[in-house]
Amino acid sequence: MADEQTQNNTPTTPAEEKERFDISFGNGALKKLKELANYLSVPDDKLGDILVKGMKIIDAVKDAGEDKIIIETKDGKRETINIRDL
Repeated sequence: MADEQTQNNTPTTPAEEKERFDISFGNGALKKLKELANYLSVPDDKLGDILVKGMKIIDAVKDAGEDKIIIETKDGKRETINIRDL
């Protein structure tokens, strides 16, 4: 995922102070994004929805006042994931 590139294109027009952040994925990062989209049945033209879902998870953990998510696996084991370490 080292090929990720970010670009901040904030318009400088004072009348329309709309913020914008564009991001592009390449190579491994794009492959992973498409893999997650496929897993969630999200079409390729809606890949941004995958990023929004990830932000919602982080926001929910933050709103709970925590840094960790506890996941129960199929075999009943519990796994703790610190979102700051992802």
